[in-house]
Amino acid sequence: MNEKKTNKQLVSYITLAVSLLVIVLLEYKFFANVMFNGVLIGDEGDARLNNLLVEHWFRAFGGKEKFSIVNIFYPITNTLAYTDMLLALAIPYSILRMFGMNMFLANKIVLIGFHIFGSYSLFYLLKKKFKLNNLWSLFGVIVFSYSSAYYVRIGHTQLITISLVPLLIIFMFCFFENFQNKVKRIVYGLLTITLYVLIMYTSWYTAFFTALFMATFIVIYVCVASSNKNKVFSNVWMYIKKCYKEIIAYVVYAICIAIPFFKMYIQVSRMYGKRSYSEIATMLPELIDFFNVGDNNLLIGRFIKALGLSSRTYLNQGEMSVGFSLLTMGLLVAAFFYVRKKYLKEKYKALETEGSYTVQSKMVLVSIIYAVLVSFILLVQSKEISFWYLVYRFVPGGSAIRAAVRYNYYLVMPVAIVIANFGQMLQNRIKKEKVNLIFGIVMPLCAAALVWVSNYNTQGVYAHWNMESENKFIEAVSAPPDDCEVMYIVDSKYEDRKYAFHSYQLMAWEVSYKYNLKNMNGYSGQFPKEWELDNVWEKDIHTKAAEWIKLNKIDKKVYYYDVATNVWTKAN
Repeated sequence: MNEKKTNKQLVSYITLAVSLLVIVLLEYKFFANVMFNGVLIGDEGDARLNNLLVEHWFRAFGGKEKFSIVNIFYPITNTLAYTDMLLALAIPYSILRMFGMNMFLANKIVLIGFHIFGSYSLFYLLKKKFKLNNLWSLFGVIVFSYSSAYYVRIGHTQLITISLVPLLIIFMFCFFENFQNKVKRIVYGLLTITLYVLIMYTSWYTAFFTALFMATFIVIYVCVASSNKNKVFSNVWMYIKKCYKEIIAYVVYAICIAIPFFKMYIQVSRMYGKRSYSEIATMLPELIDFFNVGDNNLLIGRFIKALGLSSRTYLNQGEMSVGFSLLTMGLLVAAFFYVRKKYLKEKYKALETEGSYTVQSKMVLVSIIYAVLVSFILLVQSKEISFWYLVYRFVPGGSAIRAAVRYNYYLVMPVAIVIANFGQMLQNRIKKEKVNLIFGIVMPLCAAALVWVSNYNTQGVYAHWNMESENKFIEAVSAPPDDCEVMYIVDSKYEDRKYAFHSYQLMAWEVSYKYNLKNMNGYSGQFPKEWELDNVWEKDIHTKAAEWIKLNKIDKKVYYYDVATNVWTKAN
């Protein structure tokens, strides 16, 4: 008996070491096209914007800028709330910058580090909280961290905040596991609230999707538990009566640390109003998009391209390639029928013999599956008709979510949890110990390899800008006159312009940081209503700049920088 136990422990140690090593290797492979070179994650649009936003935080931590005022659209205030705040990314970024690291390299290291953290956090969640063995936990990590959607959506670097969600769920598990221990319960309650608010301060999409999925899950779980004769409502009521002061403290704490967030965002929301549903409908997936893994998918990329999905001009095609691989979706469907059948069989037997069904792990898993299914139904559209309209119309903050299709990317995580649990359940059916041991090694490794291949993107992670060109541009910019305090950018050779409008705006931001100037240009999720400095190549750009200066009563010395000639000229 001791020998069998020793062998089991040895296998467990070996598979743990293998799993941790495999994650390291897969992380390297996932980031291979940006590793050890100057290529940067994302592109010269949103990713560059986010890099400059975390640079803002570094400067704010150093007292060079106000936290709430990003150096764009001068002299407009509260500009931090014009887009995602990126606080969680800014903290490690600022530490690296404090030690003198280049701003672009520091940002890339933070993004890669966040992804690695998310992978190992999910592994821990599956192994310790869902009680899966090492290899099925590894399988779950592969389904999520190296999914086709992640290859693409990492280009919007703020969305890598999803890497904090496994840790959030771990804290929630710990809260309930330590429910009878008041001190630990309170600690994990506060940690859960703190981390969620930090996610809000980093990426509103991630925070909103987390809240939406959790709310969906809770409603479904309550229905499932009630149908099993669990005393859900009575238990909750008992907790409220016994610990109402603790609950009030949680609410007060959450409100206090979230006040700056809501104060800034509500002000911006009132200024610019909510987005139109017709705009949001251009970023809702059709049924085919749940399988749309993009043209660069190793297995079916050519088939996806042949379908001509990019010809759908009524949809924003840049957002649609966040589908599931055929194998992942197939496993999800199989998991749905198998887990549901097993759950119902156990449920009815328990209700008949014991009067209630109390296996929490099964109820949680079934609730996750149903929540995923409901989420799919919410998202899918046909000719702009979608249940997402209910989210847009009635869920607080829903009208601010423009790219709703990104919820599909978020759902890869609960899908990974479901499929990994499904695999463990299949293995547990095998009663013979030796067969179970072999099956428990071969099956998850083979399944993991197949899922990884089915999601593999031949182009690597989305990466379409580089450090060399950014540094070269910044270094080449001539110094402004000594009395220059405020700047805007122009391109006098507009017929030969090389850049899109947002590139010029972000270039101006970089120049303003180099020479510590106020910046009238800007690029963000929102734009001031009277601001018209977007097309810097237009002949009337100086007239528009003069109107902006007059409107905002700018009395500082303003110069414009000409990209074409590398010359500064006084504007007022």
